[in-house]
Amino acid sequence: MDCNGITDADVDRAAGSELFSLAVVSDAGCFWQEDTGLGSVGAGMGISTWWYRGSDMDTERELEQLAGRSLTELSIDGNKGFKAADNTACSIYVAKGGDVITWSIQTMNSATLPDLCSITEQLARLSQERVN
Repeated sequence: MDCNGITDADVDRAAGSELFSLAVVSDAGCFWQEDTGLGSVGAGMGISTWWYRGSDMDTERELEQLAGRSLTELSIDGNKGFKAADNTACSIYVAKGGDVITWSIQTMNSATLPDLCSITEQLARLSQERVN
């Protein structure tokens, strides 16, 4: 299983809980579903990492701005990127050659979790070390 170098144990450590279970593994990335949904409420909540081949950082930036998230520029291991966050989500996008790798969390339980961006930053840094 290759989730851009991230394991289930890494996700549990970063989130400070075992709320997330690996639900999707594909060539493009992985998704850990949050185990707190009630019926359809909470569906789609969780942590993900995707590798967008040939994607454009400006397109991703525009989509996050349209979603109303605040953007902050950053760099991880010399790779430029940005962070997009609001009260229920934090995504980190990093350029990798002509591609973009992203790490995201979306939750309805932000009050019970560590700072959302600290979770995705920790996973992004680990991932960069392992796939750089």
